[in-house]
Amino acid sequence: MDADLVRALSEKMVTFLQTGTIPEGLFRPDIFLDLTMPTWRVQAAGAEELIAERKQGHPGPGKVTRWRADPTPTGFVFEERWGPRGPAVVLAGDDARGSGRRQDSRAHRLLHW
Repeated sequence: MDADLVRALSEKMVTFLQTGTIPEGLFRPDIFLDLTMPTWRVQAAGAEELIAERKQGHPGPGKVTRWRADPTPTGFVFEERWGPRGPAVVLAGDDARGSGRRQDSRAHRLLHW
């Protein structure tokens, strides 16, 4: 995946995570979320369900204190950290740190663990 596109999508992802608002061009309408935490799992199909899960699980604004994105042949890996001591979270990509794919210039699948 093109490094400039990865950076653009990653910056939009940070905006989404911090505000709960999806920037134009971030997700396809048929986005699929598979969120796995240590003791529970959430799945959402479609942008509206994904927004609802974000707002239910983290209703207020937040701050991504640092992030990293690496292109892969079929997508990218995105890691972010909330707060100075919060655990790193992995979103999107297709290697050992996460899984996801891109079709056109928008994300269409996010796996998180």
